[in-house]
Amino acid sequence: MTLRVPRSCLDQIRAAGQDAYPLEACGLLIGRDGEVMQVVPADNISATPDKAFEVDPQTLIHWQKKLRGTGRCILGSYHSHPDHPAAPSGRDRVRITEDGQLWVILSVTPDGAGEINFFQAQEGDFAPLKVSVF
Repeated sequence: MTLRVPRSCLDQIRAAGQDAYPLEACGLLIGRDGEVMQVVPADNISATPDKAFEVDPQTLIHWQKKLRGTGRCILGSYHSHPDHPAAPSGRDRVRITEDGQLWVILSVTPDGAGEINFFQAQEGDFAPLKVSVF
């Protein structure tokens, strides 16, 4: 599968990561049929936001309700890895709850946003995704 992502969504994810640094930024990916159409920032309510993320459940519930009947859905989430690679961590692997979910991981350093990678949860692990930016 090749995931289609607007450049504007990538820019928003990068900006969120930079703004949250040195903490992890997080948010939701909204879209349909293999295409991200919107990113929604969320508060990171993790007890250790410098090492982990947890999307505010109120944001999740709000968007689940808002998207009903629209043909769009929550495809997955994005988060940043401050001072670490844009690759799934052990914590990320433990948090996989549903096959098919998209995970976008951004590396951020004091110099700014770095590499951004896309994965799909499959059988308790992550499969890299091809991405078409438009």
